[in-house]
Amino acid sequence: MQIIYGFLKGRDIITPAGARLVQSRVRKAVFEILKEVIPGARVLDLFAGSGMLGIEALSLGAQQALFTDIQPQTLAVLEGNLRKLGLLERADVILGDAFDHIKRCAAAGKLFDLVFLDPPYYKGLVMKSLQYIDEYAIVPPSGFVMGFFFSKDRAEGEAGEYKTLKQRFVRRYGDTSVVLYERE
Repeated sequence: MQIIYGFLKGRDIITPAGARLVQSRVRKAVFEILKEVIPGARVLDLFAGSGMLGIEALSLGAQQALFTDIQPQTLAVLEGNLRKLGLLERADVILGDAFDHIKRCAAAGKLFDLVFLDPPYYKGLVMKSLQYIDEYAIVPPSGFVMGFFFSKDRAEGEAGEYKTLKQRFVRRYGDTSVVLYERE
């Protein structure tokens, strides 16, 4: 898979076995939307998988990216990619449960300007993640959360009332829908 934006444009990364990848046309659309937000941003890539979303953000000038996933073999591949691309000093890779990680970030006072949520489909994990992000306030005012979910699973992106996160838009790209939430 190739990086499509920034100073690493055209570089290849290895993808972990069994990882569901965000199609390049979806990534292009997402990063066109976010390109003004990313420079200098602190990024959290929950359910990181290949880490492609966080890596694209680093390539576009994000200050720091934190990647978390529950699969050790997936994170080993991701760490190898970060090393190969020279991004290790701007990245942290954490093994563990995404929800426990959100709690730990809140307890440590860590804030993220942009959070990517690209969990396995059909499990309601985008909405559960949004609830935790909202409850534990790890996104500062004017921060964003970008959720990816299966297009036919309408409730996954279009439902929910949050205290601080407001839905900005939903875009559909074939089987993938992207929802952008903004912290008010």
